[in-house]
Amino acid sequence: MTQYQLAEKWLNGTITADEKIQFATWYNQNSQLPLDLGDQEELLNKKMLQKILLQVHHDHSVKTTSLFKRKWLYTAAAILTGILSIVIFYQTKPVTQIYTRNNKVYSHDIGPGGNAARLTLSNGSTIILNEAKVGNLVQQSGIAIIKQNNGLLSYQKRGENDQTRLGVNILTTPKGGQYQLLLADGTKVYMNASSSLNFPVQFTGKNRTVTLKGEAYFEVAKNKDKPFIVHTEKGNIEVLGTHFNVASYTNEPKMITTLLEGSVKVSSQHHSSIITPGQQARVNQQIEISKVDVAEAIAWKNNLFIFDQSSIKEVMRQLERWYDVEITFEGNIPTGSFTGEISRNVKLSEVLKVLQFSDVNFKIDGKKVIITP
Repeated sequence: MTQYQLAEKWLNGTITADEKIQFATWYNQNSQLPLDLGDQEELLNKKMLQKILLQVHHDHSVKTTSLFKRKWLYTAAAILTGILSIVIFYQTKPVTQIYTRNNKVYSHDIGPGGNAARLTLSNGSTIILNEAKVGNLVQQSGIAIIKQNNGLLSYQKRGENDQTRLGVNILTTPKGGQYQLLLADGTKVYMNASSSLNFPVQFTGKNRTVTLKGEAYFEVAKNKDKPFIVHTEKGNIEVLGTHFNVASYTNEPKMITTLLEGSVKVSSQHHSSIITPGQQARVNQQIEISKVDVAEAIAWKNNLFIFDQSSIKEVMRQLERWYDVEITFEGNIPTGSFTGEISRNVKLSEVLKVLQFSDVNFKIDGKKVIITP
């Protein structure tokens, strides 16, 4: 049994007495913090976290990372720190600090986002979905618009279509909001924070066309006779039925489309390309295609932040959208990159404290966060 399997059994409470001895032997090897099996849980957690973080830095320095190690390291730290689900390191510096939840208490901490959205109907009226009651909200052209009890808005056929009154609705998520949408054709859309989707009450033409600002994950219902097209400011995506993620925020330099299954045609003003599962297209006049870890692209949908050599500005833009804050920098902006996984369900200070593994510091002032070297 490997040390990773032993550690996992230790963490979930299924380790046997003999395995405890094996695990303690491995843990204490070359460690300056011996593992005392009688230690209190809090102290043990701190010791184990330091061991894990040091191992992360070692793995990075010798370039022997693997998907299995990454998964194990994330899982272990998630359990060890309770609220904070993270293993992260600043790639330009050695890890010398140990994260503890009790370093500082923030009286005005900021909680994570949640299900929140506004529906704008074709007649201009609006419905705040997080305030509306569960059930049938309104009926348009033979389509019932129904709020479910799990952050889902669905469009369901309930009668004959009135072709003269079909209109376009808009679903908008604020900063700190997310929502799901089931379109009349059966396509499911997961909306990330600070996003909007324009869509018809029902698709009646030759194409199924929607317009996106921000980020959404699409599970498109298959229809070989009626392509599904996503318009954005930077480019278009055309599919017949597949799963893909599109990020096209105005404050991001490129539209990024990541494909999970099927095939997608991505178009810019003068170019177009077909991508296959596991590929990502980045569009800004030109189209750049690369093989990626799709888990990073859809992490937000799974209530995670996943960073892979991300700059601090990239990290902060995600935090701004999810926690509905304004983030500013004082002094020189760090130029290193961050790699790691963090739960989106924790308070903002818990995420920001991770930056203290480097020389980055922060302070929270109401809805404003100031980052300093």
